[in-house]
Amino acid sequence: MEKGKFIPTAAGLALIDALPDSVTQPDMTAVWAEKQAAVETGEMTIERFIDGLYAEVSRLVESADIAISATEKHPVKTALNRLAVKCPSCGSELVMTPKTCACTGCQFKIWLEVRGKKLTEKQAEKLIGKGKTDVIKGFKSKKNDDTYSMIVTLKNAQTGELGFEYPPRDPLKGLNVSMPKELKL
Repeated sequence: MEKGKFIPTAAGLALIDALPDSVTQPDMTAVWAEKQAAVETGEMTIERFIDGLYAEVSRLVESADIAISATEKHPVKTALNRLAVKCPSCGSELVMTPKTCACTGCQFKIWLEVRGKKLTEKQAEKLIGKGKTDVIKGFKSKKNDDTYSMIVTLKNAQTGELGFEYPPRDPLKGLNVSMPKELKL
């Protein structure tokens, strides 16, 4: 618990990812809220509520046991990388999934694939920590197969909205001008 909020651990986040959709959907929360309301109003006994809850949890554990035994032969990586930088919005820990960097304490999230280029962990940390990356090469044009270089900026530190800047141009680049090393007057 941090600042009055429950902060999930990497194992907790992995468990949430492993749960069946029926458990994590808002519909399921609504069903259990209705049953709790029925207990409060006396329409359902607490014993019946607990029996139903026990049956549902038993079914989920059984299906999880099957899923676990199936994956024991082919273990999967469930640990999430924790970034060295903290969330710019709330200061909580950030975790890196294959597609995002997300905060464990608020709604802050950045997508790692940007304009056809996947940001590395180091680039994501610099973006979040400093507000922008160094020049990154390899962004793909929407119009053709060309690639270009950009600086990715953190446009909104509350939401993770990104912005882009073109790198500064070298005014002498492309000019075929020989400059003397020393000027003699």
